[in-house]
Amino acid sequence: MKKTMRLLSEQNGQAVLLAAFALFALLAVLGLAIDLGRLVVVKAQLSKAVDAAALSGARVLPTGRASAEAAAYEYAEMNFESGFLGTASHGFSVSFSPNPTEPRVLVDGTALMPTTFLRLVAIQNVTVRANAEAQRRPLSIAMVLDNTESLGKSFNGVDAIGYLRSAAENFVYFFDDNMDKMSLVLFSTGTELRFPLGHSFTSPMIPMIGSMVVHNFTNLSDGLIAGRGQLRNDPDPSSFRALVFFTDGRPTALRDVFMVDGTSFDAVITGNQDPTGSVYQELYRHDRFHQAIPGALYRAPNFPNGLPKTVVNLQSQANQNLQQAAAAARRDGITVFTIGLGNPRVSQVWKQPDARLLIEVANAQQGIDPRTGGLITNPNYDPNQPEGGFYFAPDADQLNAVFEQVAREIVLRLTK
Repeated sequence: MKKTMRLLSEQNGQAVLLAAFALFALLAVLGLAIDLGRLVVVKAQLSKAVDAAALSGARVLPTGRASAEAAAYEYAEMNFESGFLGTASHGFSVSFSPNPTEPRVLVDGTALMPTTFLRLVAIQNVTVRANAEAQRRPLSIAMVLDNTESLGKSFNGVDAIGYLRSAAENFVYFFDDNMDKMSLVLFSTGTELRFPLGHSFTSPMIPMIGSMVVHNFTNLSDGLIAGRGQLRNDPDPSSFRALVFFTDGRPTALRDVFMVDGTSFDAVITGNQDPTGSVYQELYRHDRFHQAIPGALYRAPNFPNGLPKTVVNLQSQANQNLQQAAAAARRDGITVFTIGLGNPRVSQVWKQPDARLLIEVANAQQGIDPRTGGLITNPNYDPNQPEGGFYFAPDADQLNAVFEQVAREIVLRLTK
């Protein structure tokens, strides 16, 4: 009997011991599930934080590593709050690739997560790590600026050319001399390439922009063609190519091949801005601002395309030329950004840029009508070509803000 009781006591002790082991194992499994669940969420949030930080740093990298580093830290902290899911501490580090031709921002993040149930198996803390990098693509940009007479103070009482100088100069400073390339094209009756596409553009371009003066007539299509010519010859296939096109009016100049006394001239003819005005006889060089060709007077009643020589037909053909030039640029993979300046309250519509035309030139899906505030939908939007953007300044003193907006939009598209 005593032997039987001793045997039962031993069995009961083993059962208690087995139950204790089973409970311990259950708690360990439960702790593992709970802590691993927290670990997954903390890891996901930390990954989100470093991703946002790397992208943000890359976007402002053209303005210098210090600003890129500050932006990266700011966005990292914004996306990972102190004490998230009970984390005891966290930190980030930002570094940069040494190769200036492939600029990248690298962000590493760590978070110390105290455990709960895993403490039962002597695991007090878990260090969570995540990293990300963002590459800032090189940029090739053609800045094409209207510098016609309507920008002058004598024309409308506002020193619009002065505001344009300031806005264009500030625009240049958004980009990096080493990483990026830029060119400067100015146009009026004809065009002039002031700075060919290349690096180290800031020092030479700033005084060039500062010395801009107004000239006669507006040859829109040749300005865009000249900008496209700079970008299509860019040898870097990885670069983001952007053409920034500014104008304050509608076309008053048309380039064509004109026959005068048996001689053909690849030249520009001009006319009034007012659709009821006149088309002039003088022919001008297309590669100069406003230089007449001696003795070349086009007296024919019709344009070379057979249409009557009227301002309406001049503007219509010039608009078609601009649309064709823009479509050719976009087929080359160039993204076009158009900027218009004009008083939307003026009664004569022809005194301000054609918003619908500039929206189509940019291949934007839609844009705001500056006159009505309503939405303009682009009927010719092509999803197979780069989509740019249309921007409008109702007053010259808003040009700086608009050019800055365009610069920031371009920078946003440079990261990958």
